[in-house]
Amino acid sequence: MNWAKETGEIRALKIDAGLMTARDLINFAQPMMAKRFKDVGQIGPMYHAITESGVHFVFPAPFVRDKDTSVDMVRAFFRQERVVAYIFMDEAWALLGEGITQEDIAFCNREGVHAHPKRAEIITFIAEDDQCTITGYQRIIRPPKGKAKLGELTILPEDAEGYGRMVKLLPDLNAKPN
Repeated sequence: MNWAKETGEIRALKIDAGLMTARDLINFAQPMMAKRFKDVGQIGPMYHAITESGVHFVFPAPFVRDKDTSVDMVRAFFRQERVVAYIFMDEAWALLGEGITQEDIAFCNREGVHAHPKRAEIITFIAEDDQCTITGYQRIIRPPKGKAKLGELTILPEDAEGYGRMVKLLPDLNAKPN
């Protein structure tokens, strides 16, 4: 069943534009997100996914009761459409740079990153293909007066360990269906 599209829970713009790698997706999406942020002052959670036949789907994260359900829906959509690469983009809180201690991590696990005094507001980019997962971010700079702006794009090393619900979303296209 084509439940994701039929129920309207994932509404995607479908484009026939060919294959791209995770790095290509970051390079493609980042300028568009920067322009949107400059024009609107914010971005919402969004995916850009590419199928094995080169069809692109661009869609906002499903707005449902909780993030786990939203990600489960995206995983099912990726499986159904045979997605081989994607990028997820959103605003987020993060601890950045050197000097992050185990106490900082424990605080964030207990209270949430949003409550940490060293937190930074960022736009996060998580791109994955069959070769790697690449994570990047741009710091959101909010001056006391005037419009918010973005810092430079920082790409983390490819061997940086990513964790959380927004990583490892690609389906195993060789797995037998249930």
